[in-house]
Amino acid sequence: MSAVVIALSTPYYGIAGPEGEFHLKMFPAGEYELHVWVEGEKQSSLDRLSRRVHIAGDSTDLGGITTNATDRQQHLNKFGRPYEPDSHPIY
Repeated sequence: MSAVVIALSTPYYGIAGPEGEFHLKMFPAGEYELHVWVEGEKQSSLDRLSRRVHIAGDSTDLGGITTNATDRQQHLNKFGRPYEPDSHPIY
């Protein structure tokens, strides 16, 4: 089991969906600093993705955001081996 808890000092954030897309809702128009966080990604890589963005109107395209998330190491079990596929999933 794992969990991720992120404490933010702002009510403005977005969470990526299964295809990697995200939508920012209820943002007042203005200038913002966009920061990206991906579990396991190096902070130096994430810092390079930060940028100033201008939010205006109902729809603003922030462009693509690409990370090296696919280059991350596979999570291993307590014995240092890959997990076995679950033959009896309960979900």
